[in-house]
Amino acid sequence: MFVVTNSMFGLMILSLGILGIIISFLLTQRTRYFIALGLSTLLVVIGLFFSVGTSLHQWRTARKIAKIQEQNRLTLEAIQSRIRQTPPAATEPRTTPVPAARPVETRRPARR
Repeated sequence: MFVVTNSMFGLMILSLGILGIIISFLLTQRTRYFIALGLSTLLVVIGLFFSVGTSLHQWRTARKIAKIQEQNRLTLEAIQSRIRQTPPAATEPRTTPVPAARPVETRRPARR
């Protein structure tokens, strides 16, 4: 599931719970009122649980990514400093290769 979908799911459940609480105030029968209020409260709690859980997951993931980026930056700096410290290797001058002699073409006798 995508990160946006996860956070939207928790918020959607939370909003349904709040809407249920508002609608439960319209009920006149006492038992139905308490049942609707209880179920709506349950939806609010579940929505909060999903929203907070998703936020914590995103925060942990962002910290892990930042830590990996820091390690990669330090590794890159170490490689760059090592490259700067090593003297360039002496290379022999290149000579142009002499082209090979062309092979002698032989003709085949014509078929009759």
